[in-house]
Formats: sequence, structure tokens, C-alpha cells
Amino acid sequence: MDKVYVLFLALTAATCLAGAPAASAPAAKAPAPAAAKTQTPPPVPAKPAVPEKKQPYELWLTAQTAALKAAAAGKAEEALAAFDEAEKVANQPTLKNQSLYEKVAFLAASKRYDEALALLGRPVARNRNTAFHRARVRLFAGEIMLRQERWDDAEKELRKALEADGSTTWISADARLDLGRLCERRKDTAGALKYYNELTGDAGLLPGNRVRGVMAVAEMYLGADECEKALAALDEAAKIEQIPADKETELALLRCAVLRKQNKKAEALKVLREAERIAGRSPFCQAHLLCASAALLLEMNRIPEARNMILRARAVRGAGASAGFDQELFARINREFAKFNRQRQERERRARAWQQRQKQKQQQQKQQQQKKQQNKGK
Repeated sequence: MDKVYVLFLALTAATCLAGAPAASAPAAKAPAPAAAKTQTPPPVPAKPAVPEKKQPYELWLTAQTAALKAAAAGKAEEALAAFDEAEKVANQPTLKNQSLYEKVAFLAASKRYDEALALLGRPVARNRNTAFHRARVRLFAGEIMLRQERWDDAEKELRKALEADGSTTWISADARLDLGRLCERRKDTAGALKYYNELTGDAGLLPGNRVRGVMAVAEMYLGADECEKALAALDEAAKIEQIPADKETELALLRCAVLRKQNKKAEALKVLREAERIAGRSPFCQAHLLCASAALLLEMNRIPEARNMILRARAVRGAGASAGFDQELFARINREFAKFNRQRQERERRARAWQQRQKQKQQQQKQQQQKKQQNKGK
């Protein structure tokens, strides 16, 4: 049994060995494929840069800026063409209106009144969007007619501006002031006072506009040499609350002018110094007040103080108030200060010369006394 089993195993092993494949030599490595040649792609032509399309506001701003620059340079036709372009490209009524206002103001400043009025008389200008704009167009027309001394036509336009505005903005304030000045030119003091007092008493207006009525009354009386009435009118400003700093400054300067006319210069100087304290941090107001104080001190022949004051004004100007600085006054005070210094140096030279002469005289007298005493001793 054991032999048979051993024989069976031997036959089975031989069969398995005969059927197994012979061990083969290791296969040779296949040659690596040749590296493919890299080819540079042809250059792609660059697309031309497409300019960025400007927005309507940018187009308007560019044209408006060009118009204002041309106007400042005195290039009238170039400025008018640029204003037309700005009004054309504007996509908002407020921008169109602004271009119209600037163009009319430029024509009026150039004394081209008929062209300005023709521009304001266009239907597109008369009927554009808001009551405020229509009132402003009427106000512009009335003010131009005032310059032309067309009193009746100016009065009609200014009354229409007042009616269109409804007494809510600075337009009604300007219209009342213009109507009051028109009455003054007609020697109608009562009519002028009516408009000015209406402006002062209109609680619907801002304090800065209301105080303009007070100043108009004071200026009217000052022009008529009625200084006491002018001062009384200025006192009415105390009834208006929250007056802005620039209007407080104007009130102080006007009061100073009245006091100077009364030859009350010391009191005027006190008013200016008090106003300077109230002006606070406004460099523009401070520069105006300091220059006024310097001019007053110059009149009072207080030259060093005047120069100190104008130097303070120049320092304030450096803080951003160049518009409030009087360069001509600065030059005049410097000339007076140089003259003052020369006179002071001359006085000091004369004083030293006088002291030297006195000293020499005393020495001579002393020598003479010594000689007398010596002669007596002999």
C-alpha cells in the first residue's frame, strides 16, 4: 500500500515537471522610443487694444473742464463750443443745466448780454425739468437786464423768479435783493426796505440768506451817510440764530466800515478783534479780518502792529485761505514798515548824536571849571 502510494506520488511529480515550461533567459530591454522633437507654435498676433468707452458723465466732465479752462484763458469761441458739447453729451438734466448756467455766466461776464438772453429764452431752457431751474433761468435773465438798465423788463423777470421759486431757496433771496437794489436805483427807499425786510423776516430761508437782507439795509444807509441807521440795522442781525461764520465776518466788516466813517477807529478795531474770535477755525474768515485790522492799524499809523497783523494774515493764508489775503495791502504795509524803520533809525542816529554833543559839552564845562580852580590856586 505504501509502495503503491509512493509510486503514485513519483508519477505525479514527473508529470508536473514535464508539463512545466523551461526557465527562459531574461528578456532584453526594448529600446526606448526616440524623443519626439518639440515644435514651437507660431506666434499669435496680438489683438489691437480696444479703447475703454467713456461713460456719459466722464464725457460731460471732460467737455465742461475744457470749457472752463478756455473761458479762463479768454478763448471765447472755444469755450462756447465746449459748453455746447458738454450740454450735448450730458445724460442728466442737472448736468445739462450746469453747462447752461456756466455758458450764460460766461456770456454775461463778456458783456454779450443779447446772446445770453437768447440762450435763456430757448424753450429747452425755459421748460426744463424743475421749478427751481425755471426760477434760476428767470433770475439770470432779470440780473442781465439790470446790467442793461432795462428796469421794467428786469422787474418782470425777477418777480417771476420769486413766484417760481416759492420762497424756499437762495433764488428767492437773490431775487428780493435784486428787486430792492432796483428800487434803490429808482430812488424808492420804501420799496427797497420792503424787499430787504421781507428777506430778513422769511423764516423759511437759511440764516445765511436772511442776514443778507440786514446787510443790504445797512449798506443802503451807509451809502446815504446815515451811519446811526446803518448801525441800528446791523443790530437786527442779533435776532437771527445760527449765522454762519462767513456771514458773521461780513457783518463785522460792514460794521467796521460804518465806524470808520464815523472816525471811531478804536471801536472798529475792537469789533474786528471780537469777530476774529468768533470766526474760529475758518482760515478764510480769519484772513479777511486780519487784513482789515492791518489796514485799520495802518490808518492809525500804528505801523509795527499793522505789520504783525498782516504777517499773521499771511500765515493763515498758508493754511489754505489765499482768497482772503490782500497781497496789495501786504506790499503797502511792507513799504510803510520799511519807511518806518528808516525814520526810526534816523531818530536813533540823531539821538545818539545829541547825546554825544551833550557829553562833549559836559566834558568841556568840566575842563573849564578845572582850569578856573587851577588859576585860583596860583
